[in-house]
Amino acid sequence: MADRSVLEARLSEAEDALHRLSIGAMEVEIRYEGHSVKYTMSTEARLVAYINRLKRDLGQPVAARSRRVRYS
Repeated sequence: MADRSVLEARLSEAEDALHRLSIGAMEVEIRYEGHSVKYTMSTEARLVAYINRLKRDLGQPVAARSRRVRYS
């Protein structure tokens, strides 16, 4: 597992990426240790899961799961 400062930096970047998706960015990319992952609205749940995993690794509380309601 990475040290705390690395995990905190990753969490900050992931939360920023989720924010950009939430305000309408079509795609966001996260890079770390030579890897890169792209997220879109269709993979938003994977990004939230990644954020929750980082929070657990840091010993931070993880929000309860909420379900999105979509109206057509």
